[in-house]
Amino acid sequence: MSWGTAGLLILGWIGGTIAVYLALYLFDKAFKFQDHKGWSDLGRAIMYFFITFVPPVFILLMTIFLKIQGMSRTIFVIISVIVILGFPAYCIGMFVIYPPKRMAKYCMSKAGDYEKIEVSDREILIEYIQRQINLIYNKMYLPFKYQGNEKRAVAYVEAIVDNNRNLFPEISEYEIIPSVFPGWHLMYLFLYFKDGDKRYMILHYKMSRDQNLASYVKDNHDRESQKVFLWKDFRNITMTGRLCYVFMCIENYLVTLYPEADWKKLAFHMWKTTGKSFSYGWPGWNTDMIQYAVNTLMDYEEKYHKDDELSVKKKRINDLMNLIVCVSKTGNDIIHSDDNTAYFYECENKSIETIYEVTRILKEKSIPLPDMEKMSDFIFDRTTVTERGENKEAWGYDIDTKYLSIILKEEK
Repeated sequence: MSWGTAGLLILGWIGGTIAVYLALYLFDKAFKFQDHKGWSDLGRAIMYFFITFVPPVFILLMTIFLKIQGMSRTIFVIISVIVILGFPAYCIGMFVIYPPKRMAKYCMSKAGDYEKIEVSDREILIEYIQRQINLIYNKMYLPFKYQGNEKRAVAYVEAIVDNNRNLFPEISEYEIIPSVFPGWHLMYLFLYFKDGDKRYMILHYKMSRDQNLASYVKDNHDRESQKVFLWKDFRNITMTGRLCYVFMCIENYLVTLYPEADWKKLAFHMWKTTGKSFSYGWPGWNTDMIQYAVNTLMDYEEKYHKDDELSVKKKRINDLMNLIVCVSKTGNDIIHSDDNTAYFYECENKSIETIYEVTRILKEKSIPLPDMEKMSDFIFDRTTVTERGENKEAWGYDIDTKYLSIILKEEK
């Protein structure tokens, strides 16, 4: 190969790849195939750099080597094909040789005696499944490390869980749900048991720091774990729908603890913030809500609990005020933010935080939670949401919501 031929190959490769990237960029801009920002863009830039410049450098080095050694063109072609196509061929071959069902059987055979794991009975099973999932990396390390793919990872995890469900019938069902955060390469495996128990694992379908595909969260009753379960339940519910659920929680709180009180003014004021053509202004919501709540509760105490100690009366008011302030912070900062620049995923986190706090208060007082089936009118397709939440459907404005109120229904 002459220097001129090598130069043409290099220029052709660089020009061709740049043309392909430009075409993909234009298609992406027109049809929004991808909508990732930040670290995802950096990762793609690094990948593009290697794809664009590494092969030409290889060709240049091989040309120099051939010039020095005087090797034939055939040997050069063979070495080039092995180096350039060898790794992709190896990865494809591994996926062909070890399809999901075969890999599931292999992982179970190599997982060892699960009865020797010194944990509780339920955790024995989950640790056993986790061990099998992580064995995928041991057998298919490079294909998953460099070609980690969400759909492929789901297929392998599903095969392993299905294999275990045949062995352990106490597993009633399971779900694999991708993380909503772009570029994180995370999924969640939720396991449900016939006795009502539920657990979850975090799945890293790209190589994680500890080189494990699955990480089991043992304490599924702590704050963060409960928020993950809430996120799963509300991931396809609009922001307005989530706020409506919180309002339903507040109403359950009021009518359960103080059924004789007249909460109609408070309920009317509360629900119009999520109502159709809302224009009231969220910043005043907190002040007015507390005013209605305190006045109504004081009238209630004067009529039904006149002889109660002052400390008891104050505690009732403080508890209700804490509930309202918890909701108003989310509404003021996120749901009805004046500058409307909050990222959708930041909003999602804060909305789940609010739902967690409100439901925690209700659970502490043994108050029933609203029926999740009532949220069916607020379902949206989150695949259409950009990173900034640039999709009206995701926020759910301009919807009639008062029909959800049990207090306003009583008025009719």
